Amino acid sequence: METSKQPPENWASPPAENRPPTGVLASSRILRPRDLQRYRACETGTEALIYLMVVFTPWAFGTTQPWAIWTMDVVGYLLGLLLALKLWVRWQKGYRPARWGRKTRSTEGKEESRKQKAESNSEGRKARTRDRETTGPGFRLQVGRRSGVVRRRWRRERRGWEWRVTTVLIGLTAAILGYCLISALNASATYQPQALSFVYHKHAQKWLPRSLDSASTWSRFRDYLALACAFLAVRDWLFGKSDREQRAEYVESTGSRSHMGVPDRLRGLLWVMAVNGGLLALEGIVQRLEGSGNLLFLLKPRINQDAEAQFGPYAYRGNAAAYFNLLWPVCLGFWWTLQRSRVGGWSHHVLLLCAGLMAACPIICSSRAGAAVDFGLLTVGTSFLLLSSLRRGSGGAERDASASQESREHARHGSRSGGEHQRSPAMMRSGASAPYLQRKKEAMNRILTLSRRARPTLLLVFWAGALVLGYGLGWKALEPRWSQLARDYAARDGIYERARPMAADYPVFGTGPGTFAAVFNLYRDTTETYWPAQIHNDWLETRITFGWAGSALISLAFVTVLVRWFVPGGIHGSRPFVVLTWLALAGCLVHARYDFPFQIYSILFLFLVLCAILSDLTRGVHSRAS
Repeated sequence: METSKQPPENWASPPAENRPPTGVLASSRILRPRDLQRYRACETGTEALIYLMVVFTPWAFGTTQPWAIWTMDVVGYLLGLLLALKLWVRWQKGYRPARWGRKTRSTEGKEESRKQKAESNSEGRKARTRDRETTGPGFRLQVGRRSGVVRRRWRRERRGWEWRVTTVLIGLTAAILGYCLISALNASATYQPQALSFVYHKHAQKWLPRSLDSASTWSRFRDYLALACAFLAVRDWLFGKSDREQRAEYVESTGSRSHMGVPDRLRGLLWVMAVNGGLLALEGIVQRLEGSGNLLFLLKPRINQDAEAQFGPYAYRGNAAAYFNLLWPVCLGFWWTLQRSRVGGWSHHVLLLCAGLMAACPIICSSRAGAAVDFGLLTVGTSFLLLSSLRRGSGGAERDASASQESREHARHGSRSGGEHQRSPAMMRSGASAPYLQRKKEAMNRILTLSRRARPTLLLVFWAGALVLGYGLGWKALEPRWSQLARDYAARDGIYERARPMAADYPVFGTGPGTFAAVFNLYRDTTETYWPAQIHNDWLETRITFGWAGSALISLAFVTVLVRWFVPGGIHGSRPFVVLTWLALAGCLVHARYDFPFQIYSILFLFLVLCAILSDLTRGVHSRAS
């Protein structure tokens, strides 16, 4: 009896997991040209809003007024909305834009071609090639295949350490926001400023974070939500590649060489921050010399009306010093990176000028904590860069000498062998241009050698110029303040002693974000006791308002940002730039022990922008799955 394999019935339906999406679901997953246009518009809008926030925050009187804070909150929410739209296009439509830390399509194509050559079945090879193609406009999903391939790729990428660290960072950001939200919803009291009293609520749960002033915590939650949206939007936007980088990547994949230094988006952001900071420093210096006491020559503040107590757009000189100390080391590291990358001509020395102006401002504004931190950053940062230059100098000189010797030997060899073979007219023309190319290459080597030798000199000029300018314009006002240091610190220590019982009474969850000014009224001895709006110690104020639980979340998020550079995958960040950015953040944390920089919107925003940059950088580009 003969048996034969029966073909499958035409009417047999595929399994449910392989059934193609139909109707509205299939239509919603089609990547259309308008989706790509929307994605590009979101990227352009994100870039414009980020630049707007970077420029706006310091010039709007440090973003200390309610109208300026509301403006920044609205812009932060818009950045979050644009980020959500981009993620929807990437996840729902399966669109994979060109991004750093991801294998390029040309690299994937080479790997696929090697695998395809090992396959014997041509039909299977064609099917696999179709599955691996990039989604194009109007591509219609069939049998759920395209979305399955994209999701499998994303699952493979998530197995790497880069995705794990990113997930932890996003989770901690959401946890901090959730902590503030629960504190506001579970508030145990609301402060009444007119009556100077509290209205207590009975519904508060003691085992959850709770606030002693619901209005202040809700206000702080709105600010933190906008800052979190801006942080995630900056981080996601920096990962994208510009059109120029995509073209250069294609040229490199075809066999040509294309030198790419700092990514375009990161370079543009750092240039905006540096130039904006330089102009801000120049305005502050001119305003201090003018001595009218009007912020930006326009407005006299309600407090600190004396010109020596303010600087630039900041009504308090300590906040101005903290802002400049947070920015100028980053600009110096950016200049050093461009100097070492051997691209950019001479225009990047504008960064050194801007960094020098900003480095002098903490001394000119006569802030004692700012001047001490500034001097420490100047000494440590300059010493680190000089040691780095000396360590790499001998190796670079040897490489240049060997390259020059090889090029001369190659030129002599070409001239000797030129007459031994008959050459075509095209070869003769190329041979005629060889001496010119050789001379041009040698001239470039001499320029690069001169630039490398001039780098330590320029760095020493920067260090000396910042100190001379700072002490020349600010020592007259700063010197008498050093003699009053013991008296002023004793007054600050009295505030600390009255505030420490607040941390002892609410050790775990704290009094609630933003509630220090209201709750401190309960700990005053008399009505004549000084009632500060800030404690001039952000470390203690954070422990009072967030408690140990909230402070632990913030510390874990910050440590995750710091260790991100050691995890492979992402944008390559040079060691000098990353180390100087670490120094800038460390200087701000030291300053926060004696002042309140993290209570100022513009300083906190700049701190988060630098953290977003660090969270994208790595010392090893390629990620490896575990």
